[in-house]
Amino acid sequence: MSKQTIDKWLKSFLEQIFFVVGRNSPYRLAEFLHILVTAALTKDFVNNTTVKLQPAPNGETVFNRLFECTHEKIELAFNAIMELLCKRIKQHLRNRKAIFGF
Repeated sequence: MSKQTIDKWLKSFLEQIFFVVGRNSPYRLAEFLHILVTAALTKDFVNNTTVKLQPAPNGETVFNRLFECTHEKIELAFNAIMELLCKRIKQHLRNRKAIFGF
């Protein structure tokens, strides 16, 4: 599976969970992802992470983008992306078993 395909699915997932902001927004989706991933890896608060990663959107901006994001919405987006991913992987496995870990 190519990196471009994975990037496409990841972008699709993020577009589904993040609240859409106008095109005039100075921040891209990748910047929000970078903040969330860094906060998760360092086990730190999002607000602290945004201060460390300047220039970056502040914590309030990140939370506003996630305003309507619920557990159910994340789960639906995740399942939709995984369905597509599993179909692609199934073609390459040729009836062999595989275990996914997250």
